[in-house]
Amino acid sequence: MDLFPPLELPFREPVAVFTTVLMLLLFAPFLFRKLRVPGIIGLILSGMLIGPHGLGLLERDASIELFSTIGLLYILFLAGLELDQKEFVKYRNASIGFGLLSFALPFAFGFGLALFYLHSTTPVAVLIGLTLASHTLVAYPIVSRLGLHTLPAVLVSVGGTIIADSLVLVLLAVLQASIAGDSGWAFWGLFALKLSAFLSVVFFLLPRMARWFFRALEDERSAQFVFVLTALFGSGWLAEIAGLEPIIGAFMCGLALNPLIPFRSALMDRIDFAGHALFIPFFLLSVGMLVDPRVFISGWQAWALLGLLSLAALLGKFLAAWITQLGFGFTAEERRLMFGLSAARAAATIAVVMVGYRLDIVGLPLVNATVALILITSLISSLVTDRASRKLAARERNRPAMAAQLTSDRILVPIANPQNYMRLLDLAVGIRHTQSDCPIMAVRIVADAQANDLTAKSETAKNAGLLTEAGEYLRSNKVPFETFVRVDYNVASGIVHTATERFASDLVLGWNERTGAAELLYGTVLQQVLRRSTLNCWVFRQLHPLHTNEDIGVVLPPLSGLESGFARCVEQLQHLAKHLSSRLHVYGEPQELSDFMRVLPESERDSVHLVECALDDVLAALEPDMDINDLIVVVSAREGTLSYAAKNALLPASLTEKYPANNLVLLYPEQAEGREGASEVIRLPRLPNLRIVRSLILPRSDERASG
Repeated sequence: MDLFPPLELPFREPVAVFTTVLMLLLFAPFLFRKLRVPGIIGLILSGMLIGPHGLGLLERDASIELFSTIGLLYILFLAGLELDQKEFVKYRNASIGFGLLSFALPFAFGFGLALFYLHSTTPVAVLIGLTLASHTLVAYPIVSRLGLHTLPAVLVSVGGTIIADSLVLVLLAVLQASIAGDSGWAFWGLFALKLSAFLSVVFFLLPRMARWFFRALEDERSAQFVFVLTALFGSGWLAEIAGLEPIIGAFMCGLALNPLIPFRSALMDRIDFAGHALFIPFFLLSVGMLVDPRVFISGWQAWALLGLLSLAALLGKFLAAWITQLGFGFTAEERRLMFGLSAARAAATIAVVMVGYRLDIVGLPLVNATVALILITSLISSLVTDRASRKLAARERNRPAMAAQLTSDRILVPIANPQNYMRLLDLAVGIRHTQSDCPIMAVRIVADAQANDLTAKSETAKNAGLLTEAGEYLRSNKVPFETFVRVDYNVASGIVHTATERFASDLVLGWNERTGAAELLYGTVLQQVLRRSTLNCWVFRQLHPLHTNEDIGVVLPPLSGLESGFARCVEQLQHLAKHLSSRLHVYGEPQELSDFMRVLPESERDSVHLVECALDDVLAALEPDMDINDLIVVVSAREGTLSYAAKNALLPASLTEKYPANNLVLLYPEQAEGREGASEVIRLPRLPNLRIVRSLILPRSDERASG
């Protein structure tokens, strides 16, 4: 028996195949980075090297094709999941225009080339036109990694990709049906019926299932990730049943789950990691394995065909980006980015040409030229996108806007209940500016009137596990953080002293409805904090995960717009709405609504729904818009401040009674003493009102009876 059996190529043992792929995924990006070659190009060239037409280490067998398909679906899914839907709506006209142009121009060039130069038949000319008209977001991981997925040029490119590829795949289905003699009214009627059923399942049923699942299994993080994968591939399968390509189903699934998976969240971090670490690189390797360089040593005809196809494909996409730039006012660098993202061909192109090959209307020379076209366009796409993305990233980083505000975006979150502190951290992540480099500070307050150094050390050790979990959770949300324990005379003192010492800008507190004799005598922790601190204070009654909320209802009492912290509150509400992909519904009197809109950036005003009503009528006004899946925010006031009124203090109790299952936030704007340079605010004498205090801190009579 041989000690070392002879090495047989290609590898067929699953362990050997997977080890070879993983070694390439590990070392190829580092090697090509040293050569100043983008990682995507390196992976494509690596696939070409180890593939059946290179060293022959691996075959493009069923297992490679499986992972390749997963990677392609993942790219489109991430594109839909990361899409800023509000921004996309603003640029929908540009997306439609770019999508139509990026389809029509390459199609026309390909059709004319086939008809007049290659003297092909009309079906073959249509097939070649469709081959050039499609494109794949091969270079999208570059812009995603650089955090440019919200740029208008990227949004337009993603939208244009879906429009162009949808037209290609629909016309391909029509071409197949016409060749088979089956393209009558029955075909279109059945197609429309299946398409309607598919869209209903993805956009109506799937979000409701996801919201229920995320609430029911909030702590089961692995189960949430598996659910997302099931939704992704289930949507691709349903799209295939409906007569579409699975990539369309993957993108639609991303759009459907977009509002439920915030970009800065632990679940999004897992989704992103799995895609960029394994599935997407597998797809790029498989693209390289398609290329057969030997085809081009047989004669000049193959080179001529490849050259003409490449020129027609790239020229069509470049002209589409150029016309879109002129028509919608994009910069030259944004035009290059749109061209780079739309230049690459991949799976959709292969699907088109293989349909023609199976129908016996095109031969192997065109198939091989198409595979080589994939390599050339993918290389050009990656190079152009990488260069344009780096310049745009540098431009975004050098913008001076909001520098002063970002440096003071320091949010303090006291954590007490191990069961729900993560929901408070979610709120802090949501209201924080995405470009801020300030940390979210998670503090565990230990009340001990006899505190000493020994007590501090003991309590720090005792709470280390909880704070470590909080830190890991914030790290998975991609935000800087600080965690620490504070030992103080009581909880309120600990919060106020920590906020002062750490230069906090905002407090995020939990809503504690249970009170005892001490709270009745001295006031609740919240009341003590509000009396002693002037910072923005968010008080959150968290009944279910924040990211499962749909819309946000904001109640503005009279004179709230005059509070010194009102502008910051509006800005943070805008951040929260963007984080949750939610729409703001704002309720108040005309002057307060005017103050709200005046602070809001002009670009965000179209997405806000204003409802004019008096505070006494706000419960009735909320009813048509708010349901159990919505978040209600009440802009409140500390006692003795300008916008405080005794009857306003009763509103939270009324809201909790009418909406017992909704998440609710009381938002107390910052007062003038909180910061240097803030304008003074008139403070009125504090008037005690035991009835109001009791309505806020005591459970309702029916709850006391049941307890």
